[in-house]
Amino acid sequence: MSSYLAASMPMHATSSMITPNSSHLSDPTSPESFKQNIRLALTHVARVNSLAKRALGGIENAYHPGTSNAHTDADLTSLAQAMSTLSDFLRTTGVGALPLVPTQGSSDSSLTQASSAVTEQELTPTTTQSVQSLYERLQRSQESAGAVVSLLGSS
Repeated sequence: MSSYLAASMPMHATSSMITPNSSHLSDPTSPESFKQNIRLALTHVARVNSLAKRALGGIENAYHPGTSNAHTDADLTSLAQAMSTLSDFLRTTGVGALPLVPTQGSSDSSLTQASSAVTEQELTPTTTQSVQSLYERLQRSQESAGAVVSLLGSS
C-alpha cells in the first residue's frame, strides 16, 4: 500500500512517509496491514494539515513585502496533490470509512483538539435510535406498498 502512496507523491514528500516491511504485509486484509494503512493515513493527514497551514500563511501574508507568491502557489499545488493522493489512498485501502483519531503520541495539537474518541457506550443509544428509525421507515414503506398492491389488485 505504501508503494501506491509513495508513487503518487512528489519525491520530497515521500521522505517522511513510513515504509512498511512487505514480508508481514503480504496479505492486504491482515490486521497488521490495516494498522500500517491507518498509520500511513495519519501521517499523510498531518502532512496535508501542514501544507494547508503553510498555504494559508502565504495567502494571509500575500501583500506583505518579501512574500513570494510563487511559494504560495507551489504550496497550494502541493496541497491539492496531497489531498488528492490522500483521498485515493483512503478510498483504495478502506481506511477512509473510519474516523482518523490521532494516536497518543501525536504532536499535532489542532488535530487532537478537533477530534475526540467516542466510546461504545456513547455510540450505542445513537446507533439504536438510528436503526429503529430506519426500521420504522422501511416498515411504513412496505405497508404503503402493500396498500397500493391491494388497490391495484382490486381494480
